[in-house]
Amino acid sequence: MRARPGFDLLAHPPGQSVQRIQVKTVTCGKNGFVQYRSEDVFDWLAAVLVGHPSKRRRVFLIPRAVVDERMRQGNDKLRLRWRGTAEMLTVYPEYEDNWALELAGRKSADLLTEPEA
Repeated sequence: MRARPGFDLLAHPPGQSVQRIQVKTVTCGKNGFVQYRSEDVFDWLAAVLVGHPSKRRRVFLIPRAVVDERMRQGNDKLRLRWRGTAEMLTVYPEYEDNWALELAGRKSADLLTEPEA
């Protein structure tokens, strides 16, 4: 069972307030899901996908408002929100390697180049 308060890291980007980040590490595959509970308290979701066919870790840093909007809703009783690992690249491409915690994600031109391994 996870301890409260619902986030794992704190970050303090220049010019912003302290940001709470919930980290999820998931193995890629048909049974891999990034998920969290609706009541969890965090500002950003960091989804770390391991075991990707590209042989490198894929990291997505997504603001809470965006992740809430694009995640699927699960069982109402558990209040889970989720997305399959196979969908992350197509649903959140602008937030891959978003180390600067940009609310709009990486610029479209940056998405054309593969981040360094």
